[in-house]
Amino acid sequence: MKKLIYASILCLGLLLIGQTAASAQVNLGLRGSVNIAHISGGRISTESITAYAVGAYASIRIPNTPIGIQPEILYTQKGFQSTSGIDGQQEDTSFRLDYIEIPLLAKIKLGSYGKLVPYIYGGTYLGLKINADSGDSNPGIEIEKFNSTDYGYTLGAGFDIGRFNIDARYEGGLAEIAENSNAKNGVITLSAGFELF
Repeated sequence: MKKLIYASILCLGLLLIGQTAASAQVNLGLRGSVNIAHISGGRISTESITAYAVGAYASIRIPNTPIGIQPEILYTQKGFQSTSGIDGQQEDTSFRLDYIEIPLLAKIKLGSYGKLVPYIYGGTYLGLKINADSGDSNPGIEIEKFNSTDYGYTLGAGFDIGRFNIDARYEGGLAEIAENSNAKNGVITLSAGFELF
């Protein structure tokens, strides 16, 4: 039911974007990111892993306002390192979860200082799992048990410098990564992007 609600919100947002884009300035760009991924909750001891994300975004600016909408489509890696073992195993195992992710963000610019334009943003995301890898031939847990979808919230800030942009964000998962695990994704992301046109 939660997945259906989240998918409905995302679809509604995309429809609103379509209507807004008709009278707004739209720019397209590419971005790459370094992810510091971890899980919160759960019943095992874990540490974060370093991963990455790449993708494209659209910057839709509403005329005569500092407000914009930024939908994105990303290939992103999340995951964690188990440090206390799973299902009785006492060995370190890294788990990487690969998603096609669609964030939908509202962006507010905070003035202009020459070419430097700071901004804050927030929104939601929906991720579809395309792969799960333990990096271990005997991980102690079946990777197929990881749920196929992830969703949550995004908060961030950054700045534009001409056609370049740099930002930092936090993604907090609201969905369990596996059934009855209580564990949810969390990612700190450092990104750099470039507007193509």
